[in-house]
Amino acid sequence: MRQAGCSEQAIAKATALREQLYKTGRTGEPPDEINAELKLAATESWFPYSSLPAAAGPANPDFNRRFLFLDPVPIWQKVTVPVLAIWGDRI
Repeated sequence: MRQAGCSEQAIAKATALREQLYKTGRTGEPPDEINAELKLAATESWFPYSSLPAAAGPANPDFNRRFLFLDPVPIWQKVTVPVLAIWGDRI
């Protein structure tokens, strides 16, 4: 969002929404409240740059919660072969 020229205030709003979206996913709460906030945020000029969904899906089943909040460190600690892994912050 910074690269697109969004304000720090917009970035803070998007970050708070993403954290709330993750909380909804973790707890399995009904997504009604977050969906109302996402719908409102979708009217903002910064929304297309936020990578936020237009709406949260139904409460995630257990498999999706496990996938979304997987800690990969214990898995990577068991890898014994060379791996080429590339991360970046620009597309």
